[in-house]
Amino acid sequence: MNLNKNIPEEKIFFFDNRSIEFVQDLKRTVEIPNKYKEPIIRKDKPWERLPYIANSVWTIIQDSQTGEFHCWYEDWDVNPTGLIGSKADIHDPSVARSRLCYAKSSDGFNWLKPELNLFLHKGKETNVILGPSFDNNTDFGSIHCPSVLEDPLEKNPLKKFKMIFQHVLANDRNQFKIQDNTGRFENLQSPMRLAFSPDGINWEIEPQILNFGGLGPKLGDVVVISFDPKFGRYVLNTRHPDAWKIDYGIFYPDNKNWSIPYFPNNLDQNNKRRIYRTYSYDLFNWTELTEILAADSTDDNLDDSFYSMSSWMVSSTRPETSIHPSRKLDLYVGLANVFHQVDNTLDVQLVFSRDGHNWNRTNKRQPFLNNGPSNSWDQYQVAVPSTPITINDKTLIFYGGSNTHHDWWITGPRENLDIPEAKDTSLVSHGIGIAEIGYDRYICLETNNLREGLLVTKPLQTGSKHLTVNGQCNENGYISIEVLTENGEIINGFSKNESKGFQGNSIEHEYQWTNPNNQALPNWVILRIWMKGSKLYTLRWG
Repeated sequence: MNLNKNIPEEKIFFFDNRSIEFVQDLKRTVEIPNKYKEPIIRKDKPWERLPYIANSVWTIIQDSQTGEFHCWYEDWDVNPTGLIGSKADIHDPSVARSRLCYAKSSDGFNWLKPELNLFLHKGKETNVILGPSFDNNTDFGSIHCPSVLEDPLEKNPLKKFKMIFQHVLANDRNQFKIQDNTGRFENLQSPMRLAFSPDGINWEIEPQILNFGGLGPKLGDVVVISFDPKFGRYVLNTRHPDAWKIDYGIFYPDNKNWSIPYFPNNLDQNNKRRIYRTYSYDLFNWTELTEILAADSTDDNLDDSFYSMSSWMVSSTRPETSIHPSRKLDLYVGLANVFHQVDNTLDVQLVFSRDGHNWNRTNKRQPFLNNGPSNSWDQYQVAVPSTPITINDKTLIFYGGSNTHHDWWITGPRENLDIPEAKDTSLVSHGIGIAEIGYDRYICLETNNLREGLLVTKPLQTGSKHLTVNGQCNENGYISIEVLTENGEIINGFSKNESKGFQGNSIEHEYQWTNPNNQALPNWVILRIWMKGSKLYTLRWG
């Protein structure tokens, strides 16, 4: 596979002000995806216990060779009443088991759970592909928090797909159990394992032990794996296994709350869920975990934390532009799943980074993907653990959702919470849905129909005379562009008056002038862009 073909082209996005010299009567707007009303995957088979797909334990990818869509999800069999009077972790083998299931689709909208001969339920084939058999006692153990990648570096077709997951064995409670400093509850830190598959169905576990920056095979129980094509390395967004371990101090009483206390005035005591990142070039040896995204005590609420995050590159600087101050860095986009502890809900924020390490929030930290309305299938939880998939001019964001809260139904019996889902687990339903957005249309510069807006860019390297616009105009709207030298002189043939303008709606409109100069444009130019009743998402030379 030619990795250079997978590195995104250099585009001008407007997540930040890197390419902006100044604007007048323009605002930055975050586009909100359009959610489909019903989920595409949910519990509908007699052998399924709870497809645990409201948050971050599933993956959907599109096969680069066949175009087929694959989904892997965790099916969880948990007994919340078994936690009553117990300190056990919610994934402890004494109260829970989980396994890996598989679904496929030809178009991403209509899904099939193939009945395979790997695991039987009452003598009938199922879509279970790895893990314990719920009908019979097995010594395999449980699969938790699986994350799957189609490996672009793999030359062996038998190892096309890779999966990292937490492998929970029956005796792990004796070996990997730890407690907080109060001894209230246990945390099970079973090892992470690597598995490979030729088809996404038949898996083999690698015997080699993983090492995460000196932590050995331990991580927190959320992992999202991806591949960075520019640097040729694997990326894991995860949790640190020890991030929650702090001393609560002498004033903390012993209570039954599953949540943990937060100390907003002491950074050394930060024990909130937050995003860590680690890299690898071989999937076995990983760098030391680095914190990349965390809630703060000023602009985030006291109970807000980051549950998990998917991320991917959308624009890459060309080597010849890297020395220019306006084109220094690449652009990564992420969907950060935000946990609100008090309301016990999850929603999604749009974030971005120029280097993959330092991340910025958008939309004044408001949700990019919000909970559904009352009585909807996703009214309390939405989360995105997979990279969105683009089909033609649309990007599909697959997201998990639930009609119940994050943990009230699980630990509610132990805490004696007075809520129906804690008393009747049949009320709990998870699913995977689709939210749709235009290609590369995450953020735009926008103006209304009254005043004409103006954008002047910093110097941009042309690469060619062909300028492509991703934009949308209303009925009377327009986008008009002229090209200037770095000294501010209008280039002959590329003035506003010689511009054909853009009206309409296109993700890739080749902008034209009526009589462009046949001579090549200078290597560096400035764009002066007039807008009215329109949105500008991206610009690209070439």
